[in-house]
Amino acid sequence: MIGVNAALARHASDRCGNRMIEIFFKEGATGATFWQQLMQLWELIVMVCHFLLGLLKLLSGT
Repeated sequence: MIGVNAALARHASDRCGNRMIEIFFKEGATGATFWQQLMQLWELIVMVCHFLLGLLKLLSGT
């Protein structure tokens, strides 16, 4: 029963993700929006890396 629920949840999340992609392209999203989102994602990755580096320094005692 748990395996069936997990499979249904996975299928539902796949449909949701595909639906979001369909909406993104059907709404006529511009290339600028894509690049803006890509830049925001990059900034988030850099912030997480800085945080993890600071945490590593703190835990190592330097």
